[in-house]
Amino acid sequence: MAEKKIKRAIYIFVIISVCFIIQSTLFYRLSLGYASPDIMVIVASLVGFMRREREGLFAGAYCGLLMDLFSNTLFGFYMLIFIVIGFFCGLFSESYYADDIKLPVGLVILSDFVYHMYIYIGIFLLKGDTNLGRYLGTIIFPSIIHT
Repeated sequence: MAEKKIKRAIYIFVIISVCFIIQSTLFYRLSLGYASPDIMVIVASLVGFMRREREGLFAGAYCGLLMDLFSNTLFGFYMLIFIVIGFFCGLFSESYYADDIKLPVGLVILSDFVYHMYIYIGIFLLKGDTNLGRYLGTIIFPSIIHT
């Protein structure tokens, strides 16, 4: 039983690390305008959704840690939102059916929207940029479509 949990943790660690490398290198080049796919949001959401709150919380913490280490924002800024995303999506793991794709897709879309609103409030709004409509049109909605 313990070996299975350790294997799963290692797999999730490797998946998150590979997705971070892909997001920060390849998908950065594939961005259209200011929007690019957010693979880390997808991973944190789906790990929480498929593996419950606790593993979603830890996956979100690792996703946020990687984002914090390689960004120039306040340390812990991304970790907080990814922990919330992983935990929140883990709350819906009881209603997981392999045949139904609507709930996971809806959770990823909602998570991406919450993630970008958090960035808008934490980075842009606190600096005085109050043009939410421009941010919604140029960054949030294109990013949700990419993701």
